[in-house]
Amino acid sequence: MIILLFGISNVGKTTTGMLLAKRLNYQFYDMDEEIRKYYHTTTIGFVNRYKNLEDRDQRRAKLLKRLLKGKDNVVVAVTPISYMNDFYDMIFEDNILCIELSDTVENIFDRLVFTDDNDRIMDDSREYALAHKNHYMKDIFADYVYYHRIYSVIENEFKIEGRSPEKTVEELIKKYRLED
Repeated sequence: MIILLFGISNVGKTTTGMLLAKRLNYQFYDMDEEIRKYYHTTTIGFVNRYKNLEDRDQRRAKLLKRLLKGKDNVVVAVTPISYMNDFYDMIFEDNILCIELSDTVENIFDRLVFTDDNDRIMDDSREYALAHKNHYMKDIFADYVYYHRIYSVIENEFKIEGRSPEKTVEELIKKYRLED
C-alpha cells in the first residue's frame, strides 16, 4: 500500500509520516525534501525558479509519480498542492490511500516554525511567531479554508485534534486498519 498524507503547512504531515512509516516498516518520503534533492535547490529556490504555482504543482506530481513507480509500502508527506489535476489518477488508485490531515488553527500555530533561505529552522522562530500571532492565525485559517476546499476530492480526512504524533499514528492505524 502507498499512503499519501495531504494537509496544510505545519499540520504534522512529515512527523506523522515518518512515525507511521517506521511503525509499518514502510519507506518514507517528504516531498519538500525530495524537491530539494531532485532540483538541487532550497525550498525558496524552487519557488523562485518556478514562479507559476500550477507549474510547481505539475513538477511535484511528476516527481511523486517517479518516486512511487514500482514501489509499495511507502508513506509520503505531500507538499500542500493547489492544482490537483495531475494528482487525480493517484488519488483514485486502489493501492493508494490518500488522507488529508487537519487540525485546529490554534494547534497548527503551536507547531509553527520558520526556516531561513537555506531551509534551516530559525532559532528565534517561536518568539517571532508569538510576536505576530494574530497575523499567522489569520494566515493559517485562510490556508485551512483554501486547501480543505481543494482537498475535498480526498475521501479520507483525519482530524488530529491536538493529539501527539505517536497517538495520531495509533489512531490512523486503527481507523484505516493499516496493520490488518
